[in-house]
Amino acid sequence: MFILELIILIISLLAGAYSLRSWWMASERPAETTPDGSLLLRFSRNTFWLGFLTLLMGAGLILTAMMISAGMEAGLSLFLMGAALAVGGTWLISEYFNNRLIVNDRYVQQRRWLGSDVIIDWARLDKVKFSANSGNFILQGVKGEKIRISRLMRGFSDFKKILNRQVPETKVDHESMKEYEKIEQIEKELFEELQGKENETNENLDIELREPQNQSGRNIEW
Repeated sequence: MFILELIILIISLLAGAYSLRSWWMASERPAETTPDGSLLLRFSRNTFWLGFLTLLMGAGLILTAMMISAGMEAGLSLFLMGAALAVGGTWLISEYFNNRLIVNDRYVQQRRWLGSDVIIDWARLDKVKFSANSGNFILQGVKGEKIRISRLMRGFSDFKKILNRQVPETKVDHESMKEYEKIEQIEKELFEELQGKENETNENLDIELREPQNQSGRNIEW
């Protein structure tokens, strides 16, 4: 049984890494639109799979902890770790199904799975800042209401265009935006490096396929 749970954990980690890479790329995909032409931002399907795999990994750790007989302390640590992963996975799944953002040239509206909808008119916007800890853009209205937009949402690049068009410089927290620009630059360089390695691997495979060799080392003539 332990071997089966270990296999589940390894598969979950590998699949989770792939989902996470695709998750970061989702923000560059075009946003969906509503019938009235507004932008609809939401998390991509990879968020669901990442949450599902995290939940599965947590369940595997909890099951493993319940079957450990040698050492209560080790079993308790695994149980707590599994519970934390299960909670995180459940939260990601909930965000995928419930967190929606509607953006147009008049207002921003957010629907979340906890609490009622929050609507902020651009004309009544007080401040825009970036939170490096959460990775969210935070819009604050004149009455203190807040909308948090994850930069991992599909269509985030389209949202930034409207943000630049509707928000004057005086309402932007420039210090926090500098932090965002640093993070964005690091991620861009990392992505370009990964993309370069992937292209190099594909080129090597293409050369091998185009120049097959026989056992004597000579190229085979088709």
